[in-house]
Amino acid sequence: MRRPLLLAAICLVSVMGLLLHLGMIDRVPEGQTSAEALAAGEPLTFTGQVYQKDSEKLYFQSVHIISSAETSQPAIPCKDNFICIPEQGTDVPLGSVMMITGTFQPFPAAANPGEFDSREYYRTIGIGGKVKDAVVLAQGDDFWRLREALYRLRSRLCQRLEKVFPEKEAAVMCALLLGEKGDLDPELKELYRRNGILHILSISSLHITMIGMTVYKLLRRCRLPVCPAAAAGCGFLLLYGMMTGFSVSACRAVGMYLLRMAAEMVGRTYDMPTAIGVMAAVLTVKNPYCLRHTGFLLSFTSMIGIGVVYPALSSGNTASSRQLKKCGAKKIRLGRDFPEGHTPAVREGIFGGVREKLSEAVLSGISITLATLPVQLWFYYQVPVYSILLNILVLPFMKILMAAGFLALIPGLSFCGWADLLVLQGYERLCGIFDTFPFRTWNPGKPGILQVAVYYLVLGAAVWGRKYLSERYESRKRAESRPAERMQVRRRKQTEVCGAAAAACLVMLILTPTVFVWHPPVENQLLFLDVGQGEGILVRTASGENYLFDCGSSSRSQVG
Repeated sequence: MRRPLLLAAICLVSVMGLLLHLGMIDRVPEGQTSAEALAAGEPLTFTGQVYQKDSEKLYFQSVHIISSAETSQPAIPCKDNFICIPEQGTDVPLGSVMMITGTFQPFPAAANPGEFDSREYYRTIGIGGKVKDAVVLAQGDDFWRLREALYRLRSRLCQRLEKVFPEKEAAVMCALLLGEKGDLDPELKELYRRNGILHILSISSLHITMIGMTVYKLLRRCRLPVCPAAAAGCGFLLLYGMMTGFSVSACRAVGMYLLRMAAEMVGRTYDMPTAIGVMAAVLTVKNPYCLRHTGFLLSFTSMIGIGVVYPALSSGNTASSRQLKKCGAKKIRLGRDFPEGHTPAVREGIFGGVREKLSEAVLSGISITLATLPVQLWFYYQVPVYSILLNILVLPFMKILMAAGFLALIPGLSFCGWADLLVLQGYERLCGIFDTFPFRTWNPGKPGILQVAVYYLVLGAAVWGRKYLSERYESRKRAESRPAERMQVRRRKQTEVCGAAAAACLVMLILTPTVFVWHPPVENQLLFLDVGQGEGILVRTASGENYLFDCGSSSRSQVG
């Protein structure tokens, strides 16, 4: 069996998803309580440990509900975490155990189709509610010294970036390098999201690979053995992930890097699909609700696009041809003569390098888009049409942006920030230009479960067929090149059939998104929208016309 570990990881994720769908994950263990048992506006006293904080809120885990602060009744464990907004501020060390009293307030659920569901979102990150008007009754002396030191280092680095860059660019660099997104300009964030490049502000594989491999290669150049160098790189990445908050994408990227370094240390081959499956299983077992988290699904489907769909699209380029190109390019740089019989391949290695890089960028962009398309439509109902082209222009400058940003954090090297300013201004201008293009957004609406299932089945079949037939096509061509082979005509016909079938799979791969174009016939509908203190009525006709009446509200702002 090939990749048994990957198969086990897929089975484990499937089981956790089934348990979540059946509601078995929502069951409260005996002797515990949950946030759903608490009423809105109810006075609440609890103890908990601070595991995360920002300028306004504290995040508590290991929560125990106390019926009354004056009684000696035992506290009841709560399976949910809480957000607290204390009146005394958030200057509390991470890891501190505190007793808090305040007013409990649950997160609102979506009242209308397509509305953002705060309750579901916070549930995916393990938070059951928030406590307002909180007062600290008691605080322990112990705290996490390492994590608190990393948090303070992150704060100082953010202050350093605010001194080097203007306000808007400083917020972008804080999000890009340190995972601090609280001060991002809403208009700039929406501009990036609308054009499909918001992902550059997340701590992801590019950050982890660039930082981890830089540390690893530097230590290897210092003649440090593989195991100590890999261990040092992994340790540095764990500290970096801890400092930036360990988002879902960061956890996935760090975990995959650790598996890669583990393979280096034991002398095994790193398998990207297996690493993706293992990290998905680990995160799902830790928190099954992450299967409904947008960041989790986008992060892993994008990696599936790179690790599974991309090899199928680029299966025409064999490893031997790439190796020959590299060999030829190296010989020309050394000033040697062309090897006899290989002049075209050598020249292609020199002049075809840009074309190959461009081809890889286009195919990787298409692969990620194909893999993440159902997730984007499920949560956002639309996708930017030109995002692939824009990402081809944006991503090559990301390494420059990150390298110059990290250098600007060093005292005396703040002048490196000019490169970041030029790149960020270029990003903004590019997004502005792409905003003027016609048909820049495809909006087929939220797909159905059946459409998503059919899409991934067709995509998987096309990927498997394209890869399998391309391998057979290449093997048949190699067999034909041998002299004195029997049945050469028959093999040539089989080769042509394999090539045509592989091309058909490629066409099917590209046309797969048409699954979302089909929609069931619309009947006359009358929808009463929940807008709070007001009225909102939507009338949809079978002919495709929509009429919206009133939709004003005196209790909710920005209802539209």
